[in-house]
Amino acid sequence: MIISSSAIVLSKLKYRDNDLIIKLFVRELGLTSFIVRGGLKRIKQIIFNSFHY
Repeated sequence: MIISSSAIVLSKLKYRDNDLIIKLFVRELGLTSFIVRGGLKRIKQIIFNSFHY
């Protein structure tokens, strides 16, 4: 499922070598965290894996 929405980035944390964990506040979903695979690499495509609190 693809959702398009605006969000506020609350924090980011380095995870493993090239990944990030990002905490976002989304109006529709509330507080949400995402793992951004390859977030520290210079690539065009970033894959988000979300998990909710």
